[in-house]
Amino acid sequence: MNIKTALAIYRKEILDFSRDRRTIVSMILLPMLIMPVVMIGMNRFVDRQQTEARAKRYAIAFHDPATFPGLRAAFEKAGFDLKETTDPRQAVESKTYDLGIESTATSVRLYSDLSQADLSIARGRARETLDALRALIVNQRLAKAGLPLDTLTPFKVENVNVAPPRRMGAALIASIFGLILVVFMISGGMYPAMDMTSGEKERHTMEMLLSSAATREEIVLGKLLAVSTLTFLNACLSVMSMGATFYFTKTSSGSNLLGTTGVEPSTFLLIVVAVIPMAIFSAAITLAVAAPARSSREAASYLTPLVFAGMFGGMITVLPGITLGWRGPFIPIANFCLLLKELLSGDWSWRSYAITMATNISYASIAFALAVRIFKREEVLFRS
Repeated sequence: MNIKTALAIYRKEILDFSRDRRTIVSMILLPMLIMPVVMIGMNRFVDRQQTEARAKRYAIAFHDPATFPGLRAAFEKAGFDLKETTDPRQAVESKTYDLGIESTATSVRLYSDLSQADLSIARGRARETLDALRALIVNQRLAKAGLPLDTLTPFKVENVNVAPPRRMGAALIASIFGLILVVFMISGGMYPAMDMTSGEKERHTMEMLLSSAATREEIVLGKLLAVSTLTFLNACLSVMSMGATFYFTKTSSGSNLLGTTGVEPSTFLLIVVAVIPMAIFSAAITLAVAAPARSSREAASYLTPLVFAGMFGGMITVLPGITLGWRGPFIPIANFCLLLKELLSGDWSWRSYAITMATNISYASIAFALAVRIFKREEVLFRS
């Protein structure tokens, strides 16, 4: 196999791709802009909604037949609007009021519709009001009985988090980082793979390429290098996009998400190195799947399930307690996502890193061999 011939095909494919501005915009620029716009916009929208919810005066259907001491005064002081009604439950079910309060001789009932997520802050404020009222009544009764106020609380339970700040910050990002990166890589490699296979068939240039002096291995290698380059570029730009997104996304304490991770530059270098075999693997798979298609539309129908396969493989990082272990490095896609999760959290080992890299290189080689085999079969390439 002549490497110079493969590199010539590689340069030709990259040049053809660089001339298509619409593909560049849809494959590179849009993915870079979508995530920051969506996440930053959603974060600001949620913050604004929560600020408004905390300041809003919610209407409560109030019924106090037991004349529970201090109940009305506590809710009025907390900023709620109390409306007298005989059936608070029905008032909440009909959505006439946001919440309902009803007292009995031994309890206070809080009626709310849990299906309405926008009222979660209102429910929290109501529960805090009831808890404060209960504590006040308990303290009054203890004082009246001549008992110390800590009679019912002889000791405090303190939750001490031993996880370092880096691991806590990374936990917010690591669970979705690999998933998003895999989806961007596969979807980013779809378009060049379709253009270099079914697109060439539609332009009637595939016959000329196959009838040239280049061998099938050289043709596949050149196309694989081109798709891998574009996939790797898409992955790197996606990482930059996610970094910018986390930098401008603020936490409840006012700091940005990126600042809470404490990830060293060496970790980003390890992530970039880990992306290389994954980019080659996804490029080879997309080429092999798209090659038999007669048109770009047919190729898209073949490649779309790969995106969902990448999503399912990446979702494993969201499951609690799932680590690389000794079986994880051998699971395609999932091993890459789990490796990124451990790298970001700082809880990784050179052994798991090396095994995962070797496994993905092996999978990339198998996918490359599959693509070469498909390109050697004319009945597959030119089926009618």
